[in-house]
Amino acid sequence: MINLDSRNNKVTAVALALASIAMLSLSGGTFALWNDSKTQEVGELVNGNLAVVRVDSGVWQDVSNGSNSGQISLADFRAIPGDELQGMFAIDVALQGDNMTADLTLTNGNQNLSQGEENGLEFVYTLMDSQNQVATFADGTPVAQNVDEFPVVHLVSQENTGADPNTTLTVGNDTGRDDFYLKVNVLFDRNQSGNMGRATDIDNIKVGLSQTR
Repeated sequence: MINLDSRNNKVTAVALALASIAMLSLSGGTFALWNDSKTQEVGELVNGNLAVVRVDSGVWQDVSNGSNSGQISLADFRAIPGDELQGMFAIDVALQGDNMTADLTLTNGNQNLSQGEENGLEFVYTLMDSQNQVATFADGTPVAQNVDEFPVVHLVSQENTGADPNTTLTVGNDTGRDDFYLKVNVLFDRNQSGNMGRATDIDNIKVGLSQTR
Protein backbone atom coordinates (compact mmCIF):
# COMPACT_ATOMS: atom_id res chain seq x y z
CA MET A 1 0.00 0.00 0.00
CA ILE A 2 1.42 3.34 -0.97
CA ASN A 3 1.51 6.13 1.58
CA LEU A 4 0.29 9.16 -0.34
CA ASP A 5 1.37 11.60 2.37
CA SER A 6 4.94 10.33 2.28
CA ARG A 7 5.03 10.62 -1.52
CA ASN A 8 3.67 14.12 -1.38
CA ASN A 9 6.32 15.06 1.16
CA LYS A 10 9.06 13.79 -1.16
CA VAL A 11 7.62 15.67 -4.10
CA THR A 12 7.45 18.79 -2.02
CA ALA A 13 11.07 18.36 -0.88
CA VAL A 14 12.26 17.93 -4.50
CA ALA A 15 10.31 21.02 -5.55
CA LEU A 16 11.86 23.07 -2.76
CA ALA A 17 15.34 21.86 -3.70
CA LEU A 18 14.82 22.85 -7.35
CA ALA A 19 13.57 26.23 -6.27
CA SER A 20 16.66 26.72 -4.11
CA ILE A 21 18.93 25.86 -7.06
CA ALA A 22 17.06 28.35 -9.21
CA MET A 23 17.44 31.04 -6.58
CA LEU A 24 21.15 30.33 -6.23
CA SER A 25 21.58 30.52 -9.99
CA LEU A 26 19.83 33.88 -10.14
CA SER A 27 21.62 35.31 -7.17
CA GLY A 28 24.97 34.13 -8.49
CA GLY A 29 24.51 35.65 -11.92
CA THR A 30 26.84 38.57 -11.19
CA PHE A 31 29.84 36.19 -11.25
CA ALA A 32 29.29 35.71 -14.95
CA LEU A 33 30.49 39.28 -15.80
CA TRP A 34 33.72 39.29 -17.82
CA ASN A 35 36.79 41.38 -17.05
CA ASP A 36 39.81 42.14 -19.22
CA SER A 37 42.90 44.35 -19.07
CA LYS A 38 45.89 45.22 -21.23
CA THR A 39 49.24 46.79 -20.41
CA GLN A 40 50.58 49.37 -22.87
CA GLU A 41 54.39 49.70 -22.90
CA VAL A 42 55.41 53.36 -22.90
CA GLY A 43 59.14 52.76 -23.43
CA GLU A 44 62.27 53.25 -21.35
CA LEU A 45 63.60 56.51 -19.97
CA VAL A 46 67.32 56.54 -20.75
CA ASN A 47 69.77 58.77 -18.94
CA GLY A 48 72.02 61.09 -20.89
CA ASN A 49 75.78 61.48 -20.53
CA LEU A 50 78.40 64.03 -19.60
CA ALA A 51 82.10 63.19 -19.53
CA VAL A 52 85.59 64.43 -20.18
CA VAL A 53 86.60 61.20 -21.87
CA ARG A 54 90.24 62.04 -22.37
CA VAL A 55 92.83 64.77 -22.23
CA ASP A 56 96.08 63.50 -23.68
CA SER A 57 99.51 64.22 -22.24
CA GLY A 58 100.21 66.84 -24.89
CA VAL A 59 103.04 67.52 -27.30
CA TRP A 60 105.45 70.40 -26.67
CA GLN A 61 107.47 72.19 -29.32
CA ASP A 62 110.08 74.91 -29.30
CA VAL A 63 108.65 77.59 -31.58
CA SER A 64 111.13 80.29 -30.60
CA ASN A 65 112.19 82.73 -33.28
CA GLY A 66 115.21 81.32 -35.09
CA SER A 67 114.89 77.86 -33.51
CA ASN A 68 114.33 74.59 -35.33
CA SER A 69 114.32 72.31 -32.29
CA GLY A 70 110.83 70.96 -32.99
CA GLN A 71 109.34 68.62 -30.41
CA ILE A 72 110.91 68.84 -26.99
CA SER A 73 110.74 67.31 -23.54
CA LEU A 74 109.84 69.84 -20.87
CA ALA A 75 111.91 67.94 -18.34
CA ASP A 76 115.05 68.38 -20.43
CA PHE A 77 114.48 71.82 -22.01
CA ARG A 78 116.13 74.84 -20.38
CA ALA A 79 114.34 78.06 -21.31
CA ILE A 80 116.05 81.42 -21.66
CA PRO A 81 114.58 84.94 -22.11
CA GLY A 82 113.04 85.27 -25.58
CA ASP A 83 112.04 81.60 -25.88
CA GLU A 84 108.51 80.50 -26.86
CA LEU A 85 107.16 77.02 -26.29
CA GLN A 86 103.90 75.62 -27.63
CA GLY A 87 101.88 72.72 -26.25
CA MET A 88 98.94 70.96 -27.94
CA PHE A 89 96.47 68.92 -25.90
CA ALA A 90 93.72 66.80 -27.48
CA ILE A 91 90.40 66.86 -25.62
CA ASP A 92 87.63 64.29 -26.05
CA VAL A 93 84.32 65.18 -24.38
CA ALA A 94 80.88 63.59 -24.57
CA LEU A 95 77.45 65.15 -24.05
CA GLN A 96 74.00 63.59 -24.42
CA GLY A 97 70.57 64.78 -23.30
CA ASP A 98 67.74 66.73 -24.88
CA ASN A 99 68.33 69.68 -22.54
CA MET A 100 72.04 69.19 -21.85
CA THR A 101 74.27 72.23 -21.50
CA ALA A 102 77.72 72.25 -19.89
CA ASP A 103 80.70 74.53 -19.30
CA LEU A 104 84.22 73.62 -20.36
CA THR A 105 86.89 75.22 -18.20
CA LEU A 106 90.63 75.13 -17.67
CA THR A 107 90.70 74.54 -13.95
CA ASN A 108 94.33 75.37 -13.24
CA GLY A 109 94.84 78.10 -15.84
CA ASN A 110 94.97 80.95 -13.35
CA GLN A 111 97.40 79.03 -11.16
CA ASN A 112 99.75 78.56 -14.09
CA LEU A 113 99.35 82.22 -15.02
CA SER A 114 100.17 83.47 -11.53
CA GLN A 115 103.16 81.20 -11.05
CA GLY A 116 104.40 81.87 -14.57
CA GLU A 117 104.28 85.66 -14.14
CA GLU A 118 106.46 85.36 -11.05
CA ASN A 119 109.01 83.47 -13.13
CA GLY A 120 108.83 85.81 -16.13
CA LEU A 121 106.50 83.63 -18.24
CA GLU A 122 103.36 84.57 -20.15
CA PHE A 123 100.66 82.02 -21.00
CA VAL A 124 98.48 82.40 -24.10
CA TYR A 125 95.58 80.04 -24.85
CA THR A 126 93.77 79.15 -28.08
CA LEU A 127 90.95 76.63 -28.48
CA MET A 128 91.14 74.66 -31.72
CA ASP A 129 88.37 72.57 -33.28
CA SER A 130 88.51 68.92 -34.34
CA GLN A 131 90.11 69.97 -37.65
CA ASN A 132 92.90 71.77 -35.76
CA GLN A 133 91.53 75.16 -36.80
CA VAL A 134 90.69 77.99 -34.43
CA ALA A 135 87.30 77.10 -32.90
CA THR A 136 84.60 79.61 -33.78
CA PHE A 137 80.96 80.18 -33.07
CA ALA A 138 78.40 80.12 -35.91
CA ASP A 139 78.98 83.82 -36.62
CA GLY A 140 82.71 83.27 -37.04
CA THR A 141 83.79 84.77 -33.71
CA PRO A 142 86.75 82.86 -32.21
CA VAL A 143 85.91 81.10 -28.95
CA ALA A 144 89.35 81.70 -27.48
CA GLN A 145 92.27 82.91 -29.56
CA ASN A 146 95.55 84.10 -28.05
CA VAL A 147 93.95 84.98 -24.72
CA ASP A 148 95.89 85.20 -21.47
CA GLU A 149 92.97 83.82 -19.46
CA PHE A 150 91.04 80.83 -20.77
CA PRO A 151 87.29 81.62 -20.84
CA VAL A 152 84.36 79.47 -19.81
CA VAL A 153 83.21 77.71 -23.00
CA HIS A 154 79.49 76.92 -23.19
CA LEU A 155 78.74 73.53 -24.78
CA VAL A 156 75.44 71.89 -25.75
CA SER A 157 74.51 68.38 -26.83
CA GLN A 158 73.44 67.55 -30.36
CA GLU A 159 69.93 66.82 -29.08
CA ASN A 160 69.61 70.33 -27.66
CA THR A 161 68.50 72.25 -30.75
CA GLY A 162 67.27 75.37 -28.99
CA ALA A 163 70.67 76.80 -28.01
CA ASP A 164 72.17 79.94 -29.53
CA PRO A 165 74.91 78.83 -31.97
CA ASN A 166 76.60 82.23 -31.66
CA THR A 167 77.40 81.64 -28.00
CA THR A 168 77.62 77.83 -27.73
CA LEU A 169 79.45 74.93 -29.34
CA THR A 170 77.72 71.63 -30.11
CA VAL A 171 79.29 68.36 -28.97
CA GLY A 172 78.10 64.79 -29.61
CA ASN A 173 78.17 61.71 -27.42
CA ASP A 174 80.63 59.79 -29.57
CA THR A 175 83.94 58.92 -28.00
CA GLY A 176 87.31 58.07 -29.46
CA ARG A 177 87.63 61.27 -31.46
CA ASP A 178 89.21 64.59 -30.58
CA ASP A 179 86.55 67.28 -30.21
CA PHE A 180 88.99 70.09 -29.38
CA TYR A 181 92.66 70.89 -29.14
CA LEU A 182 93.95 73.27 -26.51
CA LYS A 183 96.97 75.21 -27.72
CA VAL A 184 99.09 76.74 -24.99
CA ASN A 185 101.89 79.14 -25.87
CA VAL A 186 104.41 79.95 -23.15
CA LEU A 187 106.58 83.03 -23.74
CA PHE A 188 109.66 83.85 -21.69
CA ASP A 189 109.95 87.63 -21.43
CA ARG A 190 113.07 88.78 -23.30
CA ASN A 191 113.57 91.60 -20.81
CA GLN A 192 113.80 89.30 -17.81
CA SER A 193 117.22 89.60 -16.16
CA GLY A 194 116.57 87.36 -13.13
CA ASN A 195 114.56 84.21 -12.42
CA MET A 196 117.47 81.91 -13.33
CA GLY A 197 117.04 78.33 -12.20
CA ARG A 198 113.34 78.67 -11.34
CA ALA A 199 110.78 76.07 -12.42
CA THR A 200 107.14 76.52 -13.44
CA ASP A 201 104.76 73.56 -13.61
CA ILE A 202 103.15 73.89 -17.06
CA ASP A 203 102.76 70.21 -17.90
CA ASN A 204 99.64 69.66 -15.81
CA ILE A 205 96.65 70.86 -17.82
CA LYS A 206 93.33 70.17 -16.08
CA VAL A 207 90.11 70.41 -18.06
CA GLY A 208 86.79 70.62 -16.23
CA LEU A 209 83.30 69.94 -17.58
CA SER A 210 80.25 70.76 -15.48
CA GLN A 211 76.53 70.51 -16.28
CA THR A 212 74.66 73.80 -16.25
CA ARG A 213 71.21 72.53 -17.23
